[in-house]
Amino acid sequence: MAIKLDMAKAYDRVQWAFLERVLFSLGFDRSWSGRVMACVKTVSFSVLVNGNPSREFRPARGLRQGDPLSPYLFILCSEVLSHQMRRAIEIGSIHGIRISTNAPSISHLLFADDSLFFVKATEEEADAVSDILRRYEAASGQLVSLEKTTVSFSKGVLRGRRSLIANRLGIVEVEEQHRYLGLPTVVGRSKKVLTDILRDKLSKRLQGWRGKILSRAAQLGANPSYTWRGIMEARVVLETGMRWRIGDGNSTRVWRETWLPGTHMGRVISPCVDGNENLKVSELLSKYGGWNLELVSSLFLPFETEHILNIRVSQHRPMDIWYWKAEKDGMYFVKSAYRALAGGEGVEDQVWEPHVAEAVAVLEGAKEAMRLGYRDIVIESDFAQVIEALNKKQAERSSFMLVIEEILCLSVSFSSVVWSFSSRVNNSVAHALALVYPRISGRTEWSSVLPPTANDAVLFDLSLLK
Repeated sequence: MAIKLDMAKAYDRVQWAFLERVLFSLGFDRSWSGRVMACVKTVSFSVLVNGNPSREFRPARGLRQGDPLSPYLFILCSEVLSHQMRRAIEIGSIHGIRISTNAPSISHLLFADDSLFFVKATEEEADAVSDILRRYEAASGQLVSLEKTTVSFSKGVLRGRRSLIANRLGIVEVEEQHRYLGLPTVVGRSKKVLTDILRDKLSKRLQGWRGKILSRAAQLGANPSYTWRGIMEARVVLETGMRWRIGDGNSTRVWRETWLPGTHMGRVISPCVDGNENLKVSELLSKYGGWNLELVSSLFLPFETEHILNIRVSQHRPMDIWYWKAEKDGMYFVKSAYRALAGGEGVEDQVWEPHVAEAVAVLEGAKEAMRLGYRDIVIESDFAQVIEALNKKQAERSSFMLVIEEILCLSVSFSSVVWSFSSRVNNSVAHALALVYPRISGRTEWSSVLPPTANDAVLFDLSLLK
């Protein structure tokens, strides 16, 4: 059988002394429990008598509804009732129900002040439940509302036994428990009953909201300029901060999109030749990889040509994607949008920042290893951000991540690859070369003879191996 309890004024009847004992019994620190009880006991009342307020008095029980702390405290008190039910199962005075032979036994479901008990339909178990409830009422101050508490039985229980048990418990018998937490307790093969309930609830909510929504729309209509001004301001912020990250160039139109790094607005200002209005960035790329230098130089002003040629083109030609230039990872955040609205500056476009240059160096090193026929490689870098990006493979939209993606695509051609961080002390040769040749343009290799400035660093590293 299933018993659905209804506690009369559940929150109002919780005895403070009982709550305090529960907190101590559950192992909460006394000082913390004292602070919680101080919050509970601060309530006081005053009654109007013939229009005049009486002297204030303080109750000895009750949890304030609406206080965010109250539901948690009530659940802790209900844990006592749950413990008594579990104890009764352990000693065999009651038995729960099982949905299958090997399933665990379920004796009760508690959700705040909604409770369902499941026990065998016998007089002995009915008496055991009554005894548990009496002891819980005496200790906690709770009171079961017998008029609203109901019991239902499975089909196998005889009619006479049903009436006997219901009378013994002093509660009303029903064919089935219609609702628990607002939903039907019995759902057959057809789910129409459940969906009808949800539909009806939603319909009632919508009817209540309709007037509010219409009145709000009327307010917006009365001052459309203010509303649209807010929308347009947000649009301006997005247009200013969004950029196309060039992959294959097929989604980006040269003269209509924001894609040019190193400029404030990201748009090309070079004069558009007739017939090139819809020219795409993909048409500026060489079929052999990289940019078509001759075409780019002929179409754009010198400073824009330089910016374009500094955009690294991935050999794997991924799709163009949007990125947010105000964040280093290219991901949009509301915080940076507010900063842009307030006139703050975001980060600059990452064309050749140190971590991008280091990632390109790693890529070139991997290409060189492949050219030399190595199958198992270890690549070390003293730039932690690069190694972390390679190992985590996190999703970003920055120019930096475009290089990382190209490295990872290339790495599948090796049998094994290890990306390893090495401190600058252990990477002195590369560091010495970077300091001495910071402005070397293009690719520079040293195979057998190193520049004199790196000799000291090489000798130092060799001395560590002895």
